[in-house]
Amino acid sequence: MNFFDYIIVGGGTAGCVLANRLSENKSNTVLLIEAGSRKYNPWLYIPGGYFKTIFSKNLNWGYETQPEKELNFRQIVWPRGKVLGGSGAINGMVYIRGQKEDFDYWKDLGNSEWSYEKVLPFFIKSEKQKSNNIQLNKKYHNKNGLFYISDYPEKCILSETFIKAANEQNIKTNTDFNGAFQTGAGYYQITTNHWLRSDTDICFLKPALKRSNLTVLTNTLVTKILIKNKKVIGVKVSKSGNTKTIKCNKEVILSAGTINSPQLLQISGIGNQKHLNKIGVKTIIDLPEVGENLQDHLQCQIIYKCKKNISLNSDLISFSGKIKTLLNYLFFHRGFLAGGPAPAGAFVSTKRYITRPNLQLHFLPLSMSKPGVINNFDGYTINISVSRPKSKGRVKIVSSDPTKHPLIEANYLSDKNDKKELIEGIKISRKIANSKAFQKYNVSEIKPGSRCNSQIDLLSYIKANAGSLYHPIGTCKMGVDKNSVVNQDLQVKGILGLRVADASIMPSIISGNTNATVIMIAEKASKIIMQST
Repeated sequence: MNFFDYIIVGGGTAGCVLANRLSENKSNTVLLIEAGSRKYNPWLYIPGGYFKTIFSKNLNWGYETQPEKELNFRQIVWPRGKVLGGSGAINGMVYIRGQKEDFDYWKDLGNSEWSYEKVLPFFIKSEKQKSNNIQLNKKYHNKNGLFYISDYPEKCILSETFIKAANEQNIKTNTDFNGAFQTGAGYYQITTNHWLRSDTDICFLKPALKRSNLTVLTNTLVTKILIKNKKVIGVKVSKSGNTKTIKCNKEVILSAGTINSPQLLQISGIGNQKHLNKIGVKTIIDLPEVGENLQDHLQCQIIYKCKKNISLNSDLISFSGKIKTLLNYLFFHRGFLAGGPAPAGAFVSTKRYITRPNLQLHFLPLSMSKPGVINNFDGYTINISVSRPKSKGRVKIVSSDPTKHPLIEANYLSDKNDKKELIEGIKISRKIANSKAFQKYNVSEIKPGSRCNSQIDLLSYIKANAGSLYHPIGTCKMGVDKNSVVNQDLQVKGILGLRVADASIMPSIISGNTNATVIMIAEKASKIIMQST
């Protein structure tokens, strides 16, 4: 079949949700196209498989930024999932929605339908809180959605100590970061079901595959959006070296993500006319903001060496420790393999008289020499990130060839305030790590080290060591002004029958991990689309 009502480009976090919701109406024929494969790797189902999948060449687009001026001209790795479920199939599984103020700021920018009050029902709709979770306020949560959310399966000594140490620094315990307020320290909820990972492929797409009106193509790259008289008529795709055209009756929905959605728009002639002319792409609509407004959370770590056999390092290095970890997972559904890398964390403010958090901390009861490589000593890590960085970058194509990676400029730390807040974040995290609760476990500070104390030294450490938290957003900005790409209904300006529904439409970054918000965007987009037909 080469004719569908709706064509969804990208089988990632948003695309799988859209495929389910749009195919609920039996009169709609829906096609989901994914450049990656179906899930054959068993590590994709094991929460602790994160370190096996996040950098896998077979599951990843393998993006890197351009050399970042403020990070000693280092190229920063940006893993993006190339598999059904997208980046949500390889992420760290932390379930965070962001703050009320994040979405009310979207409203203040002119997006009146995207206030916190308007988006909260869509967060709630998707959520399926496990019955054995801590009971949460029903005003904010749901047990009947499709997307499984679990409490972290095990409380270890170091995670408990982190929360107690935060309490000593007047950071109160918070048992629900997605409830009435975000401030505090506590355990993260994670996107798992029992002892297996949840993602939108598992929770949304798989239950819908039995529907005769839903078709899924994998290992298929969309190479161009086909437009006639400023109306979308279909897409051109490539699979195993063969190309073909697939037509649509109603709409094409781009859910290819913060990098691939603007890339495909630009290749199809929607973007900055001057840039497109330079690389030989005929402009259909001059939309200079396509690919602009790129934002991401930059993270920096502090690492402490601690007393032997209390961190996960011992269990993940030695043969006997690995066997213990595996058996704990298989027979008791507990431990690192059942929960993933970051059991606990905190949201704090660097400003004494402002309670709204501007920092997020991820606590890891293990330490690594580099991403995915465990240290040969026991240690723990606090990851620090600025929640709402002001630095912005861009994504732009370098060729009309869709197989060539676009240029990514994150421009990390180009805003001075981001530097100040990250330095303050290290100082706050050090206070937590040096609280009375940790004293009986600490041996020494490994990174940045006890001699690194001045503002200059701390900034130098950040520039040499900081990396992405893998939360890029914003390159197809939603808004009502000239500096936006889509309107509140997520329609691309100037083109009929084309929408974008993924992280790229966020006008500003949210205060936390982005996966839950992308699911909300897809839920809300589905309703908008269904109401418009």
